[in-house]
Amino acid sequence: MGLSGSTALVALVHPDKAVFASLGDCLAVVCRGGVAVKATQQHRVYGIGPDVVEEVARVESTGAWVVDGRVCGVLAVSRAFGDPEFKGEGLPTLMAEGVRKRYWSAEFAAAAKFSSDPVIVEPDVTEIRFTPKDEFLLMATDGLWDAMPVNDAVTYARKQFRAGKDAQQVAEAMTSIALKRYTADNVGVVVVDLRRDGGGGSNSSNGSHGSNGGGSGTGGGGSNGNGKSNGTWPKKGAGRAGLFGGLFGGR
Repeated sequence: MGLSGSTALVALVHPDKAVFASLGDCLAVVCRGGVAVKATQQHRVYGIGPDVVEEVARVESTGAWVVDGRVCGVLAVSRAFGDPEFKGEGLPTLMAEGVRKRYWSAEFAAAAKFSSDPVIVEPDVTEIRFTPKDEFLLMATDGLWDAMPVNDAVTYARKQFRAGKDAQQVAEAMTSIALKRYTADNVGVVVVDLRRDGGGGSNSSNGSHGSNGGGSGTGGGGSNGNGKSNGTWPKKGAGRAGLFGGLFGGR
C-alpha cells in the first residue's frame, strides 16, 4: 500500500549438496534425470498444495485473512523483507489505509485484532543431496514461474543444455522467454550446471541473468538493483565448493 518489500532465495552449493534459505515466492528446482524436483517452497497464499495450505493457516492464525490469494486481500506473499505495514507497529497503518481505499469498513478495521505479524521475515532453510542423475539447479524469481510452469521450465532449460549452451546462456534464454510471454513481474534467474561430464564436480558452469529489477548473482551474491549480477562467477575448473548464489525479487 505504497510501501515496498522484497523476497530472497540464496544457496550455498557444495559438490555433493546445496543448502538454501528462501523467503517469499522465489523457487529453486533441480533437474534430476529430466524430472523437476523442488528444492524450496514458495511462501504465498494462492494456488494448491500443502505448502499453500500451511502458509494460509499461519496467516489466519495471526488474526489476518486471505482474500483472492492475498494476505488481507493486498499482498501476494506471506513472507518478505520490508512491507512494514504488515508487521508490528505498521498494522494500524494497514487498517487505516484499507478504510481509506474502501477495502473494508471502519467498523471492520476497529474490530480486527492481530496476535502476531501476518507477514514474517523468517526464511525456510532446506537442503538437497545431489545424485548422479542431477543435471542442473535452476533458481528464479516468480517472474519466471508465473510465465512457465516448473516442469516446462526444466524441460526448456534441459533442451538448451543439450543444444550446447552453457549455464550463462541458459539463464539468459530463460529470462528472455519469460519476457516474451509478457510477464508483469521482475525476472531473475540463476543456473548451476551439475553434470559430472561437463559442468559438475570440479568443472562447474554457472550463469545468471535478470530483468525488470530482478536481481541475481553469485560469488559475493546479490543485486545492484537493476537486475544485473554483481557477483563473480567461478570460471571453468574453479570447482563449486562453497559456491554462493542469490536472488532478490523486489516488488
